[in-house]
Amino acid sequence: MGGKQKTKKQKTDGSSAQAKHGGDAVTSSAGGGVSDGCKTLSIALPGSIIEDVETVELATAICGQVARTAAAYCVDEIILYDDGGQTDAEENAANPTISAATAFMARVLQYLETPPYLRQGLIPAHDDLAAASTLPPMGLPHHLGQTEWEQYREGIVLRTEAGKGSFVDVGLDRMAFVKKEIPLKGSRVTLDLGAESTAIFMPEFSETMLQAELCSPDLPTIQTGVYRGYKVRVARSLHRVMKDCPFKSGYLSVGTSVNGVAQDFTQLVLPKFQHALVDYFNMYFNVCPYQGPKVLRTEDVLPMALASLTPALLKYGGN
Repeated sequence: MGGKQKTKKQKTDGSSAQAKHGGDAVTSSAGGGVSDGCKTLSIALPGSIIEDVETVELATAICGQVARTAAAYCVDEIILYDDGGQTDAEENAANPTISAATAFMARVLQYLETPPYLRQGLIPAHDDLAAASTLPPMGLPHHLGQTEWEQYREGIVLRTEAGKGSFVDVGLDRMAFVKKEIPLKGSRVTLDLGAESTAIFMPEFSETMLQAELCSPDLPTIQTGVYRGYKVRVARSLHRVMKDCPFKSGYLSVGTSVNGVAQDFTQLVLPKFQHALVDYFNMYFNVCPYQGPKVLRTEDVLPMALASLTPALLKYGGN
């Protein structure tokens, strides 16, 4: 990795610059997270945290630490931002670029959030993912085995037949069939399979398939309260973290810094909010005032920040 990460750039798909599963372009995530009507927790990290790392294996391990921390604290959105000082012209270009370090983190974080049975179909092979398979399993609730039955399951669209519906691989021994034409072959979808299997033989296809309904990725969490992973968003600069917020009501931003205020977090009072963003550039608190090392790495501070802030975030958050 090292210094080369600072100069190598990768194209994004346009104005929003979000992270996608694999490929050379980096576009939008189809992972977990919930909608504007529910309480959410986001974290923002600079892609540069892996620029000083010398090997792909170590950079991948840092991404794994970030992913597991995010999952442990039920983070809904991970925002990776470029902090390399893009000019206005670069930032507003029709085909903007992001640093190789930011693209690397986006790919690995996407890989880890994706159910293992979908990775081969959703995530193209890429050098950035060379060491990703060596990381420990995430163990997320939607990372289901072939013999596990759950009402909601992630799948990949294999094909669509006009006037009939779509065939979706959900990682079980039978295909799922949705009576809806899903135009994007190879896209990730969330299906409602019902509380019990409703497999029926469909003579027009000469195949027994599971009957399913297409649903919003938010619905399983809203209905069950069970965490189902995070989305990844790439911001082309620091200010785009806030400017491109996907929620109409915006974020309550809470930051951490070694120069921040030392706080008894059991007594922390926050404004009422719907969407919280834990970052490193606003409303600073020092979550480790008695640190031993001269400098703490971002991936080391992240779990301390979330552990310190969680009681207040739960208390003052919305629904």
